[in-house]
Amino acid sequence: MMKSIKFRLSGIFNSFRIPLYKNYHKSYIAPPKTALVGFLINIALLLEKDFFQILSSNAIQVSVIVEELGGQFSDLWSYKTLEDGNRGKNIVKREKNYRVKYLVYLKIFDEHLREQILTALRFPKSIPSLGLDD
Repeated sequence: MMKSIKFRLSGIFNSFRIPLYKNYHKSYIAPPKTALVGFLINIALLLEKDFFQILSSNAIQVSVIVEELGGQFSDLWSYKTLEDGNRGKNIVKREKNYRVKYLVYLKIFDEHLREQILTALRFPKSIPSLGLDD
């Protein structure tokens, strides 16, 4: 019988950019599978190749429940462009989630990977962070 792993995540500010939007960085409310696998790879200090191997092999199934959402807001982000001799600037409006709590369920099919993730969730090898998209 395969068991699921259940844990909670929370953040003050989070953004999970929907890739179809360019001038307006719209955000998912919950982290997508790629963000959660990246989070797990980071706290377990696994390699980038492990990230792509896990995603391509569907070694992990993910389910996320948003338990609490304080709200959403937008900010403006200024960045340099390569135009005009690297003196160009552009501004993008970004959507952010505020004070969100998530309940995450994982089903990991590889026993060795499952043990690595369980250990990393108990004793992270790097600072746990879902981070922002930039």
